[in-house]
Amino acid sequence: MQGTSSAHAWADLPSALSTTLPEVNSTASSDGQLKAFITSDAIVSPAVFGIKAAGSNNCVLVTVSNGKCEVRGGDAGEAKPAFVLSALPEQWEQFFKQTPVAPYQSYWGMYGMNIKQSGIEVEGDQSAFAHWTHVWRRILELIHDTYAGPTPEDAQEESDEDVITGHYVVLKDIPVWGRSKCYYETAGTGPIPIVFLHT
Repeated sequence: MQGTSSAHAWADLPSALSTTLPEVNSTASSDGQLKAFITSDAIVSPAVFGIKAAGSNNCVLVTVSNGKCEVRGGDAGEAKPAFVLSALPEQWEQFFKQTPVAPYQSYWGMYGMNIKQSGIEVEGDQSAFAHWTHVWRRILELIHDTYAGPTPEDAQEESDEDVITGHYVVLKDIPVWGRSKCYYETAGTGPIPIVFLHT
């Protein structure tokens, strides 16, 4: 576990993580979640993707084959024809804090589903980026936790009483479906009702 003090140090990601990468390889080889993701006969040839700071060709390269994953420094050109996850040095600096604040707690958060942050870019094959999401997400978690230590979990009080209440309501005259039974849950009180919808 280490700390780098300035965004400038994150302009070269492999250098900033140089002492971390060997340990990441060791962790990756024994990580059950990653093993489950990459152990598949569907992986017929190695795939390579990269993680880098914007404006640099120096890259953390990840090579994935059936049952195996290798993480090392290299050149972004080696990730072709796959993809490279790129972010500004100051964004990587935020990401690699032990307890990153939103939206830096994940690359998805940085990338933004509805609002794209300036400086975040996926270079290369967008289909490969989507296809390997589960792998690059887990690799970034392993790199983060090896470098900065796991993000501490917030303490949560245990309660014997659940304040969430489930309800059913019948919705009538809905176009196409007609009459439909809908399940919803409520919790809390207050002057402003908030509705959460699954996307």
